Amino acid sequence: MKLAAAIDLYILHRQATGEKFQSPFVALRAFSSCYGSKLQSAITSADVKQFLDGPLTGPATWQRKYGTLRDFFAYWKSRGKLASFPLPLAVPKYTPTFVPYIYSRQELRLLLDAVPRCQRRAACRTSVNTLRTLLLFLYGTGMRVGEALSLHLADMDLENGVITIRGTKFYKSRLVPLGADVV
Repeated sequence: MKLAAAIDLYILHRQATGEKFQSPFVALRAFSSCYGSKLQSAITSADVKQFLDGPLTGPATWQRKYGTLRDFFAYWKSRGKLASFPLPLAVPKYTPTFVPYIYSRQELRLLLDAVPRCQRRAACRTSVNTLRTLLLFLYGTGMRVGEALSLHLADMDLENGVITIRGTKFYKSRLVPLGADVV
């Protein structure tokens, strides 16, 4: 079977199970555009490595594409269509460069004091109090903006100091504990 056909069938299978399958879809389509005319069984680890090491591929993207291809090849191997995984054995090591920044009390005060000046324009639809509350809420919980904006009253349990975030990143729900100051 040609790689392009195998990718099409795999994508249809994953989407038929109800997955959105957006990011893996893009990676598999890109892989198909590189090697789609080859037989699936003729794909080598060198082909996969060349795809993974493509231009503008940082460590996180490399890992995501690798995981997508690993799942794709595992699917076909479990169905007897592949003898082995054509994945490169050496996974590059990288050290994360992100360092979280924690605002000082003075910086928080300056940020909150700037809210009224930022909301003066007629184009601002959010009130000063709402924006100030949102900033404090985000800082106090570590939630994403989209998560905070999609909350409902039923998600709040202020007596127990817990917020339920439903179906967010990776389509999972989680509980966020609240400190006394945030409650």
